[in-house]
Amino acid sequence: NGIPYDHMNSGSNSKTSPRQHLMNGFYKGDYSDKLKIQIDFDYLDNKSERSQNTNETTDVEGDRTVTLYSQSDFSLYAGKFTADYNLNKNGSFEFGGEYNQVTGSGYLLNPEGYVKSDEYTNKEKKSATFLSYKNNLGKLNVQIGLRYEHALEQMTEGKEKVVKVNKTTGDLFPSISLSIPIKKVQMSLAFNRRIKRPSFAQLNQNNIYINRFILQKGNPYLLKEDIYEINYNLMYKFISVRSNYIYKKDPIHMSFIVNEESSSISTVLPVNFPKYQAINALVTLNPKLGVWQPKFTTGFEQPFFETHYKNEVVRYNRTNLILQFNNDFVFPKKYILSVNMYCQSDYDRYATAEGGYKRLDLGLRKSFLNDNLTFNLQARDVFNWVKEKHIQKINEISFNQDKKRETQYLTFSVRYQFNNNDKKYRGSNAAKDDINRL
Repeated sequence: NGIPYDHMNSGSNSKTSPRQHLMNGFYKGDYSDKLKIQIDFDYLDNKSERSQNTNETTDVEGDRTVTLYSQSDFSLYAGKFTADYNLNKNGSFEFGGEYNQVTGSGYLLNPEGYVKSDEYTNKEKKSATFLSYKNNLGKLNVQIGLRYEHALEQMTEGKEKVVKVNKTTGDLFPSISLSIPIKKVQMSLAFNRRIKRPSFAQLNQNNIYINRFILQKGNPYLLKEDIYEINYNLMYKFISVRSNYIYKKDPIHMSFIVNEESSSISTVLPVNFPKYQAINALVTLNPKLGVWQPKFTTGFEQPFFETHYKNEVVRYNRTNLILQFNNDFVFPKKYILSVNMYCQSDYDRYATAEGGYKRLDLGLRKSFLNDNLTFNLQARDVFNWVKEKHIQKINEISFNQDKKRETQYLTFSVRYQFNNNDKKYRGSNAAKDDINRL
């Protein structure tokens, strides 16, 4: 009814204690001029503990203290086999397979009983096979790929380990890439389908306390994002153009859900929306003009996304415009002065209207000992211009947020590079995407 319900002040202290151990190994074998194989494997142990203490004072509902303890413990095993077979000097096959398994568990405790204490377990098993073929047909370079992935996902909740999710999926992912030089212009066109799985934090149903009116938790029923992309790139001398069209089915974004038992309490959680589309393009100029080495980038992104607010359709289609102007001045004795400017317009990101900003950074660096030793002085956001503004209208909730972080600061770093170029590690992660999800 337009009358404020309450006035509340809250102060919160939190401490997170993460621990991660990652072991990665590889085997490479050259069995002939035609056949090469590589085997990569990962083992990861990831544990995190978090404590939070929040004190609230209000005019109407009374004061209270809320204490939360949470812990998560995940492990990952992964292996990947890749073989390269050269048919001739122009054509080759790559084929192989992957397998990885992620298991984890966690809990949340709230002694005061304001937030539901809970336990959960997560388990995923994924296997995949892939095949790609590339060939040079005259000036035209062609690469075609196909990947099949099978996944098992399981999730339980509570001490009784009530099964909330138990499903298997199978997906086929095609890709094709074409590139060709026309005189001094290099062009490429590519299409691919891929998926992005939710992080395990997004799948975790434990509540996080923000205040007595807002809780945050994960969503174990999240679907993976199904992504289709078309990319076109062009390069001519110091000019490059990149353009992209992307379509996402079941995109993941944060939403507000009103509590069925009390309409004054809302829960923030990730949900799947029907679809998201965007067109974007970037133009970069990178000439060298004596001591001045400028790099100018400008571009736009046009999103197409809609949701509902109070039973009305809200479209988040505002164009995102960027302008970046980096300048390196290379003086004698390898002194390099940097003056970098970045401008960002107001724009929409899924169901959130974001405020624009501008930033100016300065830097000075100097190298010694054949560029092995580098001193680097950087001044970030010199005029303290960077501010954040977020506006989200979704379901029954209108949420406005203004932030000012400590973006103005000075850093000084010293870097020494040892002469180990001949001993460069030649392995790779067998499950990079899943490592990033933990």
